[in-house]
Amino acid sequence: MIFPTSQRTERSTYIFWSLIATFMVLLIFSPETYDFLDGEDGPIEWVGFFFLFLTGVTLFQSGWKCRVEKIHAQYVGYTLMIVGLVFLWAAGEEISWGQRLFGVETPIWLKDINGQGEMNLHNINKKFFDRALERVNLLLVLLSFVLHFKGCEKVLGFRVPDIPLTCAFLLLPFYDQYKSFSWEFHQIGILVLIGYTYLSLRNKGKLLKFFVATWIGIASLVVVHWIFQDHFYNNNIHNEFRESFFAFLCWTYALQLSFDFSKNRNQ
Repeated sequence: MIFPTSQRTERSTYIFWSLIATFMVLLIFSPETYDFLDGEDGPIEWVGFFFLFLTGVTLFQSGWKCRVEKIHAQYVGYTLMIVGLVFLWAAGEEISWGQRLFGVETPIWLKDINGQGEMNLHNINKKFFDRALERVNLLLVLLSFVLHFKGCEKVLGFRVPDIPLTCAFLLLPFYDQYKSFSWEFHQIGILVLIGYTYLSLRNKGKLLKFFVATWIGIASLVVVHWIFQDHFYNNNIHNEFRESFFAFLCWTYALQLSFDFSKNRNQ
């Protein structure tokens, strides 16, 4: 078992936890402010766009350097570039390609099949994209745990997410607008966290503070979900907070990959 970490991913995880705590306090004491921030074209949506865009640029740039400098296998560079383009597409989708900013009308054929009448594809079947995002998130956590357990820092040339970042990704699915927990699905995350905590205790408590904080975060989110479920069932609340958190964590991982490739290039 290895316990990879770095100051960069630890700082990002601290920021993530601080944001979770801040918005939970907002929800408790000022739900109107929470709803405003979480709305369409609200500040949080634009933050999500910003980090999705940064992630796309960072991954594409790293892939381009890998391909040009030929330090890694070609598939590494091409994979990073393709995933970078996917994140750039997601950034455009997040703000409906700027249609409200530029006053562009949604084509009739798209408006009729789009859940929010917007000029994007993901709102044609929002539930599908939300579930896909959640499963990709948890799959990343599960694979990271298995690779950490096996002592692998890299797989197919890609650096495995550090443990603090994995803890942040593990907590994210529980931030599900407090209204639609699927315990059969979330049990996987709980089991992974139990495994991390046990192995940490077996190894002199390495990074134990991150696992304890994740337990506290999950418990807090579950309690808030129970208290405020009526508020969310009765309001048209979006997923901007969770999507923006996901974008921020993806950018952190993109930076981790970028710095790892740069370090290999300088060796």
